[in-house]
Amino acid sequence: MEALDLNSIARLLWRFCQDEQIEFERFSHALQKAYLPLLTRIYTEYQTSTKKPFIVGINAAQGSGKTTLSKLLVLLFKHCFKLNALTISLDDFYHSREHRKHLANTIHPLLKTRGVPGTHNLSLAIDFFELLSSSKSHFPIPLPAFDKATDQPLPSSQLQSIESVPDIVIFEGWCVGSTPQRARELEEPVNELEAVQDPEKEWREFVNQKLKEYQALFSLIDYLVFLKAPDFETIFDWRYEQEEKLRSKLLSSNNHLHPLIQNQLMDKDALEKFIMHFERITQHNLQVMPKLADIVISLNRYRSPQIV
Repeated sequence: MEALDLNSIARLLWRFCQDEQIEFERFSHALQKAYLPLLTRIYTEYQTSTKKPFIVGINAAQGSGKTTLSKLLVLLFKHCFKLNALTISLDDFYHSREHRKHLANTIHPLLKTRGVPGTHNLSLAIDFFELLSSSKSHFPIPLPAFDKATDQPLPSSQLQSIESVPDIVIFEGWCVGSTPQRARELEEPVNELEAVQDPEKEWREFVNQKLKEYQALFSLIDYLVFLKAPDFETIFDWRYEQEEKLRSKLLSSNNHLHPLIQNQLMDKDALEKFIMHFERITQHNLQVMPKLADIVISLNRYRSPQIV
């Protein structure tokens, strides 16, 4: 670290804040208090590991900043440690719209909404991470991606390629590393959506069973980070803030979003109904993840982080 060009790093972080529309002063405080120590801990674990790539999982609720943190870590690993790092989201492995429609028609209507376990292409995700780690793999390897504008996986012709084995992979998602609940914990609905639309527990039991199957994917994670929100009410506020930012972009004369994105924008009532799909696992994460994760970063309602 002594050989770092600190002025160059400072300029890099300044541009990062501009690109991500982050207030630099608040970002600097978070960087010193939590994110640089997190970077150091991950790097220490990476150095003692014989595995390549070293897979870092980030579990965090919607709107908590997991995607931004993932981008930051990749940037710092590259410029501070000269490591080849990349980030990928659980969202990049969503099933197609047609596949989810089939799940909705054959299993439960709630599965039309992407997000919960069962709406991802689990075999694709496992194959991707195993391919990265295999000594027999031939590069370049396509990097899976999902286009939320069209609600479809990107076609192979549009995928970026990974040219060599990365040193570190940041794998982020709202339920990355999450664990299933016991059967008795599924009995009582946690919100109106479950009570009204899943009275027979078919949806929640299916999702919980799929989450059990996801453990094969999550077992590939070498170091798990948990960004802990204060409570579910705050998570809703963060998610609504995201929606409002997207709405502002849409209203800007210089921005043109895909019509499907326009149709997906939600008012507060619609968002309340939507986020209910994620409440059960999110609430469970808030209870159990602090004991399961390798490091916990507690966020206050303003997203100021602190390692606990």
